[in-house]
Amino acid sequence: MFLKFEQNYYVSQQYSFTFCATAHNLLDYTAGVACCLHDWKQFRKNNYALLYFDHNKTSCENNGDYFPPAKLTSLIKTQPKKWTNVVLLIEPIYRFVSAYYKLCVNTGRTCYSCETINCMLKVLLERMTDIGKGATPTKMDMRFIPQNWKCNNLPDTQQSVNVVLDPWTKEKRDVFIHNLINVLYANQVASKTVNNIVQESSEYFNDKFLTREYFYLVEEIRQPENMRLFNQLYGNDYKLFFFE
Repeated sequence: MFLKFEQNYYVSQQYSFTFCATAHNLLDYTAGVACCLHDWKQFRKNNYALLYFDHNKTSCENNGDYFPPAKLTSLIKTQPKKWTNVVLLIEPIYRFVSAYYKLCVNTGRTCYSCETINCMLKVLLERMTDIGKGATPTKMDMRFIPQNWKCNNLPDTQQSVNVVLDPWTKEKRDVFIHNLINVLYANQVASKTVNNIVQESSEYFNDKFLTREYFYLVEEIRQPENMRLFNQLYGNDYKLFFFE
């Protein structure tokens, strides 16, 4: 099953980038990078930092750098080959357990009336089937829908680059930063700006992406029946985005 959801994009007009995040825990980072590219000096003048950036309060949004697809399509249609759509993705198990921990464990409440991951996965499969048939997704659904259902509603003529974050180790997080650097340099982003983003990215990921508290949830997901359900939900994400 493959769906397209209406989703807004962050934009750097100076460097002809559009940015889209498939995971909720990458929204602040994605918006912050776009804001850095929009005007690094203003970014610093406003005392912003990637580590503390809130995508709901960005001045860049007020400057018109947060675009719905209809407006974005109009912006890029005259020179589609000039623009690069950067899609930021995250390793699916991490995306799932971090959302599950935050929404269903740390809050002390149940999600979909479930008390186990097995129940959660079964309900999610039912919800995704219903959404595929036309049901309206809830906010909770949107935290768990497959990543390949997101960030896919721009013109096919626009070049798109996937940058995949595997947060489980510092070495893997550094690979993400390295790949993002290559994308930025490909569109002629100034070295000083890139270096600033690299420095702040390292601080951001080392602070935000903690893994130890999720280990017991990963073990639960890797139980054979749970893994079978998980692959039904997210197997296409691995296939499409070359997760190892």
